Amino acid sequence: MEQDDHQDVYRVAYDSAQSELNEIVVSFEQLRVRKESVENLVAVLQPMVDAETKGTSMNQPSGESSGGNQDAKNSSADPFQRRIDNVLGIGSAGKYNQRN
Repeated sequence: MEQDDHQDVYRVAYDSAQSELNEIVVSFEQLRVRKESVENLVAVLQPMVDAETKGTSMNQPSGESSGGNQDAKNSSADPFQRRIDNVLGIGSAGKYNQRN
């Protein structure tokens, strides 16, 4: 009889562990799908980021004046925010002029 009790305890422990393992597998699969989605998003956005990076490096003059340095301090480091600011016509120069 005691052996049957031990087997029941082992069975419950095994079933519990199996249930937890199944939950982990499901969570892992969800994370894998999310990871693929993020990787796809990065692949789609990469050309825009590259274009923005090339565009900003080409637009900067080699000899910046002190006004240019002030504009750089006021501009956003976020390329998407810079793009939004440029579209709205409130680039870094516009922000500087509005403050002064």
